[in-house]
Amino acid sequence: MARTASPWRRGRTCASSTTACSSVSPRARGAPPRARCSSARSPRAISVKVAYQGAPGAYSESAAATMFPDEERVAERTFADVFAALSSNAVRAAVVPVENTLAGSVVDVYDLLRTHDDLTVLGEVAIPIRHCLLVVPGTRIDEVRVARSHAHAIAQVEDYLRANGIEAQVAYDTAGAASEVALAGDRSVAAVAARRAATTYGLEVAAEIPSATENYTRFFAIARRGDHDVADALAPQLGVQKTSIVYATKNIPGALVRSLQPFATAGRGSTFSTWTLKATPR
Repeated sequence: MARTASPWRRGRTCASSTTACSSVSPRARGAPPRARCSSARSPRAISVKVAYQGAPGAYSESAAATMFPDEERVAERTFADVFAALSSNAVRAAVVPVENTLAGSVVDVYDLLRTHDDLTVLGEVAIPIRHCLLVVPGTRIDEVRVARSHAHAIAQVEDYLRANGIEAQVAYDTAGAASEVALAGDRSVAAVAARRAATTYGLEVAAEIPSATENYTRFFAIARRGDHDVADALAPQLGVQKTSIVYATKNIPGALVRSLQPFATAGRGSTFSTWTLKATPR
């Protein structure tokens, strides 16, 4: 199945029933943008609720606000809940993470995309990730014994936590962990989350966690096929088109190489992610 989205590096996309485009820096792509979406929008009588995984203050909420700046955002606890809300018409769009430059692919989201043929990808955005160690006000770093966060965030900061003798604990979300820390009031427990989560939940930033390389997460905007109001609600930007293809190969030697050979033969550049499919009940 094919889905249309925008380029990977720092892109912000928009799409309508006839176009899909994104912003991308010339430095990242080696060429100026080739397409423009009209900034004019037709009036929409119905608002577009947008679901994201996590709690207010999460990186996913930031991505949703970037892609749908004028729409209501709805927090869901899990990725499955996000897809369920979209499939049940509780929301009309969703923004989900698919890949991080440090931690790799978000396999659960790819699996959900693969099993929801009624959905389509309208665009994508890559946002910078700046993790902070959030603590109860007045707490010193040497008082912190445990840091809680989403599994992908933990994977991105594990070297820092280990160097500071802090035990990592997995939570359902970065901002969700910040909320739990604020409610518990335990000075020995911190959260790894965005700076905005500290403001949201009344915590202090004990440290900005350094990253050895650039840390970005790529997010998809998804909706039900044919829902053109959602496409019109995406923030308009300059950019080029990108097509994403999801497919499975046989589990035999050389299958992946052979599947990519047509792209090389046609002289088409491509990037790809691979993951092992979850077992299907027989």
